[in-house]
Amino acid sequence: MAAAKKIPNPNPAEVAAGRTTAFDTWLYHIPSDDPTKPRVFAVGSGSDYSSFLNVLGIPCLEPRYTWNYDKWKISSYPMYHSVYETFFLMDNITDPGFKYSKAVTQVWAELVRDMSDAMILPLDAKSLSDYISVESKQIFSKYGDLMRANNLTSNIEYFKEAIDSLQREATEFMSSLKGIDRMNPYAVREVNDKLMNLHRCLVDPQGLPGREFFKNILSSPSQFNSYAGAVFPGITDSLHRIEINTDPDKWKKVQKNMSIATYLIGSAASSLRKSTHFTRTE
Repeated sequence: MAAAKKIPNPNPAEVAAGRTTAFDTWLYHIPSDDPTKPRVFAVGSGSDYSSFLNVLGIPCLEPRYTWNYDKWKISSYPMYHSVYETFFLMDNITDPGFKYSKAVTQVWAELVRDMSDAMILPLDAKSLSDYISVESKQIFSKYGDLMRANNLTSNIEYFKEAIDSLQREATEFMSSLKGIDRMNPYAVREVNDKLMNLHRCLVDPQGLPGREFFKNILSSPSQFNSYAGAVFPGITDSLHRIEINTDPDKWKKVQKNMSIATYLIGSAASSLRKSTHFTRTE
């Protein structure tokens, strides 16, 4: 988001409306529950980053301009992967002068520069914990009553406790970065290792049910859509059309996926904790 704030808006109409940066347009047209932050969608599996994100738990992103979701109710732009998706199409119709392509490239350049120059990696553990919290609320908003009616109340509470723990630890960890001795290479290495490995805590070595190749329990393709990204796919897939699912063990499968996610979120929280906080005092 910080990189997008530095990039001039290529859309004259947006600039005239007071939205002078790429970030301003992103925030205005794709808002989140937080008025200061735009929404970030789950990355899919239809590109080269799939193995990094879905298997190894290495954070990935795909910044791009997209169509107006409110105006166009389509799954993708019509020319996608067709013989008509040509240089002529881009140069004359989609992006004349490649102004938007340039803006996306500038965002990438800023991201690379920031990552390369930073002594402390510009990764935000709090943003990840907030993302997990928001997405989990959407699951419980849709399925919560049904889950409680089928004796999963305790599973929901344990899941929420794990997320609360992650949010507390992430807040404390990010606040502690202000006091890091940047002249101490071991202190710098410690926090950078925690930032790099945080997302990898959400990798289940056993893989997702029915598709063991995918191991990231937070962000992997759904069993019912192998191209798009899904959040907590193990949980949401086991809840898919559960009202008409005749499998006698269907709720046990939901419970199992909830338990795995709860454990791994708790592990992520523990990974951010100071080593001294694990010491038991009598």
